[in-house]
Amino acid sequence: MWSKKDLIEKQVRFWVLMAQGSTLQAACDAVGVNRRMGRHWRQATGGQVPRKKPEPSGRYLSLDERLNTRSRVIWFSR
Repeated sequence: MWSKKDLIEKQVRFWVLMAQGSTLQAACDAVGVNRRMGRHWRQATGGQVPRKKPEPSGRYLSLDERLNTRSRVIWFSR
């Protein structure tokens, strides 16, 4: 049995191979998991390669900044 860290690393390598166009069996063999595990990972994401969430661009205010601005507007509008 693998540790959680090992399993996460295997899953990351699996998705890199899948994103490069590798077949399910080839990706599973390269990572060292059985086909059943690879199919489980693929089905858990609906068959789509998971994407990283984009980094905030700085264009929009964070929640704290919005709440701070709102509280100032309310305070000064009294």
